[in-house]
Amino acid sequence: MYRVLINQKEIQFLLPKEEVIHLLSERHRMGLSLNQILVKRENVGLYYSVVRYWGKWLTGLKRLGIAEKKYRHWTKEMVIEAVKQRYQSGLPLANRAILSDDPSLIVQIRKFFGNKKRMYHACGIPLKEISKDYVLEILKQQSQKPGGLKSLELRRMKIHGPMLKHFGSKTNAYKAIGLSDNEIRKIKLHSNKWTEETVVKIIQELKFKGYTLSGGFINKTNPSLYRAARTHFGSWAGALQYAGIDCQTPKICRKHTKWNREKILEMLDSLLKRYGNKNQIPTKEKFRYYWLCRKYFGSSKEAWTAVSRMVMNEPQIAFVQGLAENRKYPKESFIMKN
Repeated sequence: MYRVLINQKEIQFLLPKEEVIHLLSERHRMGLSLNQILVKRENVGLYYSVVRYWGKWLTGLKRLGIAEKKYRHWTKEMVIEAVKQRYQSGLPLANRAILSDDPSLIVQIRKFFGNKKRMYHACGIPLKEISKDYVLEILKQQSQKPGGLKSLELRRMKIHGPMLKHFGSKTNAYKAIGLSDNEIRKIKLHSNKWTEETVVKIIQELKFKGYTLSGGFINKTNPSLYRAARTHFGSWAGALQYAGIDCQTPKICRKHTKWNREKILEMLDSLLKRYGNKNQIPTKEKFRYYWLCRKYFGSSKEAWTAVSRMVMNEPQIAFVQGLAENRKYPKESFIMKN
């Protein structure tokens, strides 16, 4: 007995060889599909057992004398005929149902028609469309129930898509059933996972970790937090003030920093003062200004050399230059080490 590991999780035991042969023979005798995708979905242990014993799924079928159905060369007429047979037999035409019964058919439907609406039109099948009046009636009924207008509930009733199709947005649909702006805002707040306490807590955590708190940066990196802050506090600045952060601080409000050689030298000098030595500065801190150093100084080495010269006084510079000349080493190497 072996265990099959899939995505680091033990799913099923590897089946004995005799049981694998029996299961495959039964599927073949009963006329069930031997498509490896369907078999893997229904019985992952059977699929991986065949692969373990015979190397490949098709090789295992050939060794057992079972021939899988040959690949069909689909045409548009064949697809239309297959869809009509399903419709006349009363089988569902939903994507999941077709995918579970015949995965190749759903692929060919998308290939030849693009979407279900064109397929219905080509097959002459009446398309069931949910009318605008029906959506309004369901929304009015749901508005009387607590939590009835949540997106999850509307999707469960299969009117979320038609609602967006007819009205463009949930807000327009809510206004169409007579809800006021305050009522719509309450519905959004109740259906939202973000609360005022959650927003404030995350902002304070970001501030503690030293992240930039500009509105543009947060909107790009964490748009859900930005929207929640605007929903609860009216604006991002209002959320910062409520969290006890001064939004007038240059670090927060500044969008872009205009860099020049002097500013880069100041930043590198502050790193030297903070860590005491260049070799003790973390790589992450050095890499933050790497491209700026290359842009304004030609290389990172030249930038650090300039910082060392700025820190050292004139007697020290003269001593290092003389030492470099006597020992025939580059001047910059002594400056960098000191």
